Amino acid sequence: MILVLIHIPESTKKLEYSVSVFRDLVAHKMDLPGFGLFAPAVIMLLLALQYGGDGKHPWDSALVIGLLCGAGVTAVLFIFWESRLGERAMMPGALFKNRIMLASIGQTIGLMVAVLVGSLWLPMYFQAVKGASPTMSGVYVLPAILSQLLFAVVSGAVGMFITNPTTWKRAQLTSIV
Repeated sequence: MILVLIHIPESTKKLEYSVSVFRDLVAHKMDLPGFGLFAPAVIMLLLALQYGGDGKHPWDSALVIGLLCGAGVTAVLFIFWESRLGERAMMPGALFKNRIMLASIGQTIGLMVAVLVGSLWLPMYFQAVKGASPTMSGVYVLPAILSQLLFAVVSGAVGMFITNPTTWKRAQLTSIV
């Protein structure tokens, strides 16, 4: 509904679509073979992890072992392809040589693990281990949710104060008035 109310001006420069533009984009800008190797590797790995250990497919079954081997071989082919392309690759190798980028990747993985544990497994823990009902599990998780919300607001305010104290003073004055 909001997009209907917003006026978006016409672009002054019209894009010309042609077969040559599309061919240039696909051939030189996008790494479709790299994606064609990366996607099946991830899908095979996830299928192996999902099937492994369930009632129908034990970890030593041919299906799970085949999926794991296929994921490994496809991942090796993907790494070889990406190193061959260099800077035009989907994931350039220089990206992983940058220490800041590696620290960012590690921080993001750690953050997502913490978020998934808190949002997925904590309610299951209360239900399966503690024997709580789904409603009581939600009640038990509520303090964690509220504290995350409070500290998100506090960290935003502290970040605004640290980066620009004059903005903080203006924000205080306008909220008082």
